[in-house]
Amino acid sequence: MPERKIRLTTKDFATLLQMEKSGELKLKPEFQREAVRPKATKANFVESILNGRPIRPIYLLRRARTKAGRTQLYVIDGQQRIRALSEFWHDGFGLMEPGGSSVTKGYKGKRYSHLPAQMQRKFWSFKFIVLELSGYSESDLRDVFALMHKHIVLLSKQGLRHVQMLSSKILLSASQSAHRRL
Repeated sequence: MPERKIRLTTKDFATLLQMEKSGELKLKPEFQREAVRPKATKANFVESILNGRPIRPIYLLRRARTKAGRTQLYVIDGQQRIRALSEFWHDGFGLMEPGGSSVTKGYKGKRYSHLPAQMQRKFWSFKFIVLELSGYSESDLRDVFALMHKHIVLLSKQGLRHVQMLSSKILLSASQSAHRRL
């Protein structure tokens, strides 16, 4: 069995879409589930990208699979995120109304084709952190996928408020610290 390796890289949405169209990227290996995210969740994800917020990495498996020896990448984790972006790009849903001082404030219901050019460029050029795995068996991949999704616990409304309160305190503390250094 080949040595297991993990390579850290980045890829923007335009590159991922081009790779899928060329057959280099397979979005749905057999262990992947069907698309299950509701439109509100997809819209929040797109808004996160447009607002420059961090998101989870995408995990890909690198394999030389074709008869010509061409490398293919299989999505282990990230299929739902890539599909959400593709659906938004095809005007499949609009943005929600986020609070605070976000870039997308005031764009409720707007679909991709109705966004200003600078927001469209930001959408296309967003760089995903990608972990490319190689040397993993099918059994290993099923285990990795299962572990990634086994212990997901959604925050309650109270838990979410607590996280927001803590992040506000952290930002305020960082701002005060920076101000003192000036």
